[in-house]
Amino acid sequence: MEISLPIGFRIWCIILFLSIATGVNFPEGMLFYFYFYLNNFLFGLAAAIEKDLWATGTVNEEYLKALNALFSNFPRLRATEPATLSIPHLVTSLKTGSEATQEAALDALFLLRQAWSACPAEVSRAQSIAAADAIPLLQYLIQSGPPRFQEKAEFLLQCLPGTLVVIIKRGNNMKQSVGNPSVYCKITLGSTPPRQTKVR
Repeated sequence: MEISLPIGFRIWCIILFLSIATGVNFPEGMLFYFYFYLNNFLFGLAAAIEKDLWATGTVNEEYLKALNALFSNFPRLRATEPATLSIPHLVTSLKTGSEATQEAALDALFLLRQAWSACPAEVSRAQSIAAADAIPLLQYLIQSGPPRFQEKAEFLLQCLPGTLVVIIKRGNNMKQSVGNPSVYCKITLGSTPPRQTKVR
């Protein structure tokens, strides 16, 4: 993979890494410019991923690894517009990619999910709604994917809108004890009124 980087961005990267290595803190104004360059680079990377999808139907694994590196090293980028725009491409990569591409896409979604509690509410809501399209794919990965996928897929699945996780800690002989094969149990969702659902 080769992505051309503007010279200004390269200089900012060098300055940032030198400052981290020497323990020097950036003034806030300089950090603003650095993240401005980095955000623009993330836009370019999201566009490259989209172009790959249109051209071949799959995403180059290296693009996704670069995206993961950015999200891992610069957590503030997880709450940006390019990060949100990349989510549908990550979902498509879960569907059409190789195992390595699926893993990179799953890792990226996992990193984004970790930031939702610290993101502005509108960002976390937009990202979770976009990621909800991955629900059937995550269910499939939990059942049929490699074991290393399952924990992250389960964690994501429990956090996405449109999923309901019900844990019955003791359900032995529930049908027999009530004496009715179509017994109902009550489920309370947040502060909403109780709802009834069949136990099968």
